[in-house]
Amino acid sequence: MAALNHFIARLKGHDRAATAVEFALVGPLFFLILMGFFDYSWQIYGKSVLQGAVGQAARYATLETYIENPSRLDDRVKAQVRNVFKDADVRFTRAAFDSYEQIGKPESYTDSNKNGKYDVGECFQDINGNGKWDAISEGKAGNGGADDIILYTATMKFRRTLPVWAMLNQPQEVTLSSSTILRNQPFNAGKELYTVVCK
Repeated sequence: MAALNHFIARLKGHDRAATAVEFALVGPLFFLILMGFFDYSWQIYGKSVLQGAVGQAARYATLETYIENPSRLDDRVKAQVRNVFKDADVRFTRAAFDSYEQIGKPESYTDSNKNGKYDVGECFQDINGNGKWDAISEGKAGNGGADDIILYTATMKFRRTLPVWAMLNQPQEVTLSSSTILRNQPFNAGKELYTVVCK
C-alpha cells in the first residue's frame, strides 16, 4: 500500500503528460471545427465563383452573338466555374416573362367572386403554358422573344474535398445556384408570351 501511495504522489508531482492528455481531449474537436471552417469557406468561394460567372454572363448576353446561340453563353459560364471546380456539374435553366413584375409572383387571374384568391374556373394568364394556374409563376421555358425578360439560373453540383461531411453525417455533394435577370434586345416586334385560360 505504501508503494502505491508513493507512486500516486510521484504522479501528482509530474505534469509532463498533462499537455498530451489535454490535447487528446481538445485536439479532435479543434480539427473538426477547423475543417468545418475550411469546408464552409470553400462553399462560399464556390458560390462567389458561380455568381461572378453568371453576372458576367448577364453582361455578355446583351451581345448579339449570344442571343443567336445561347449555348455559347452556357459554355462560357461552365468554363469559368470549371477553372476552379474541375469536376463540377453545371446546368442551366431559362424562363421567359413579359415583365419584371411576373417573376416569382402568382399568375394574374380575374377574381370573379371577389374572395381574394384563385378559384377553379376563373380566367388566368397562363405564362408557362402548362394549362393550370400557378401560385408562383415559373415563366415559359427557353429564351423567349424580343424584349422579353429572362430569368437565367446556373446550378453547380460538386463534391466536398474535406472529410468533415462524413463526420457530421452530411451529403458529400453540394448544390449551389445563382440567378440573374436578362432582357432580350428588341430585335423585332415582341409578342405576349401568355394565353388567357378560363377553366
